[in-house]
Amino acid sequence: MKGLELLDQNPNIAKLIASYYLDVMIESLNNESLPEDFKEFIREQGMDNEKIAAIIDGNPRNLFEFFDDHNLYINITSSPDTLEFTYSIMTDVATSGSSETYKNRKDADKNAVETAIKQLESMLTKSVSDKENS
Repeated sequence: MKGLELLDQNPNIAKLIASYYLDVMIESLNNESLPEDFKEFIREQGMDNEKIAAIIDGNPRNLFEFFDDHNLYINITSSPDTLEFTYSIMTDVATSGSSETYKNRKDADKNAVETAIKQLESMLTKSVSDKENS
């Protein structure tokens, strides 16, 4: 699935990822040599879904730390015999994984990120639903 489609289907996570990347960008701007008006311009630009989708499509591994911050730990493993990759996602509660194998690490990364986005969206949706029902 393409990054933009994935974000559109998981709007809660799209907002969290946008906030995460904005925080990373702002932290990187904490440099006294950069003019304040430039820093403010960057803050106003924010991170839209198209920019985030480009990150997901281009280098999904950049989101591993985001998922670590939400207690979803992505592990990519390789088989020396077949030179193929698989992934697993550990949470506080359980570990899930893919029985599929991937010919390269980037494909495993991308599929792991897609699965983690869906899992986190589901967890957030369930959490909100539980709070509303209590």
